[in-house]
Amino acid sequence: MSRSSDQDAGTPPRTDDELTGMLTGLRALLSAVQELILVVDADGRYQRYLPTRYAELTAGVKDVTGMSIDDFLLPDDCARVRRVMGETLAGAGPQRVEYPIQFDSTQHWYDAEISAISGLPGHTLWMVREITAQRRDQRRMRLQSAALEAAASGITIIDTEGSIVWVNPAFSRLTGYSAAEAIGRNPRELINSGRQDRGFYQALWSTISSGRVWQGELVNRRKDGTLYTEVKTITPVPNHTGTITHYIGVSQDVSAQVYARQRLQLLSAALEAASDGVLITDAEGLIVWANPGYTRITGYALDELVGKTPGELVESGLLPGEFFEQFWATLRSGRAWQGEMINRRKDGSLYTEAQTVTPVFDAPGQISHYVAIARDISEEKRRRVLQSDQQQLFERLARGEPLSALLDQMARSFQDAIPGMLCSILLLDEQRRHLHVGAAPGLPAAFNQAIDGVEIGLGVASLALSRRWKATSLTRTPWPWSRTSSCRPDSRSQIRTA
Repeated sequence: MSRSSDQDAGTPPRTDDELTGMLTGLRALLSAVQELILVVDADGRYQRYLPTRYAELTAGVKDVTGMSIDDFLLPDDCARVRRVMGETLAGAGPQRVEYPIQFDSTQHWYDAEISAISGLPGHTLWMVREITAQRRDQRRMRLQSAALEAAASGITIIDTEGSIVWVNPAFSRLTGYSAAEAIGRNPRELINSGRQDRGFYQALWSTISSGRVWQGELVNRRKDGTLYTEVKTITPVPNHTGTITHYIGVSQDVSAQVYARQRLQLLSAALEAASDGVLITDAEGLIVWANPGYTRITGYALDELVGKTPGELVESGLLPGEFFEQFWATLRSGRAWQGEMINRRKDGSLYTEAQTVTPVFDAPGQISHYVAIARDISEEKRRRVLQSDQQQLFERLARGEPLSALLDQMARSFQDAIPGMLCSILLLDEQRRHLHVGAAPGLPAAFNQAIDGVEIGLGVASLALSRRWKATSLTRTPWPWSRTSSCRPDSRSQIRTA
């Protein structure tokens, strides 16, 4: 009947060779098909299949004829596929459906195009292909996209012409421009502050257009006109041929860090230039930094200070232990300490300093450092003490107090003005032949006994040539003359000329 129809249409009949050639071509065409072709009835049973890629797409089952989709699919997936089959058979046209099958201890995903077969009621033709790799790539792309969307850093993608093709929400938060406002425009139109010159951008484009990554710091302008500093990294994106097609820019707002850095530099410069000494120690009291003012006061260079405690270097030994117990008790309680100390310079000289020490706390609230500000007040205190004592001396003179009291006041005045000094005032008798102790507060009795009544004069002591006896200052222990006979309590030896 077919041959008759061809003849009626005026088409010559095909020879056996032609039919064989057509069948061979059809087989070659079908062998090139990447999909598995299945015929499935209305009950979901496989009726026929084309062996192309059969073993790859049927979980290794040798023959699926007569088997049901229930044998391969999970219940929920099976119900979903049957629903699509029903819609197709009801005349909805070809439908696509994706479903997983578990085999080889791995989940494989498939995409099936289901069509009704004309002339074969209740049957559908399935064109099935595996999409496991595509699904994996899609999932990875979704995760990457979600990561880019959620990133705290502003991210832009621009083409080789410099036009923005995509921005993430962080870019909008950073610049104030929405994605709709940014896409299609050049970043220069949006955020250029004018703080970077043409040469800066020429160098930038020269770097990224050559395929290298660029990173740097620049100042840009937000939509509202405010400036911000960002650290930006721009990475070229090549295609499969190596040709650059896009650039990805990642921006991090470092305005707060830059402000803190500039403020720190300013504070550092101020501390370096301060005339007062500034000292920073750790929680154990070890010096970690000192400014030039402190090195000038103490005479120690910075490298001589770092790693040592102030007690090792400048403590004079003139302050009692109770003083330092109170000092540390105050600081360790978290309170600032303020007061005066008598310290010793590197050259051994004493000085009085006014000092304020403040604890510094870390994030958990623990003391991490101490900051001390010290000012040498030796001269200031000496003048203040002398003025006060002078006023008191005049008042005592006016009251007619005895000479011994006035001399004692004078000696104490010198001692108060000069830390560590012990003063004695010696008097000559009327014949100018013997010394007598007028006042010696703080000096040991042995000294006073040894000096009082000592004869001086020509050939006895060179001091006899002097018409005035100046105050003799002595250091505290050890007494340099403690082993001489003149300091023994029972000795009345004369002072001999050396």
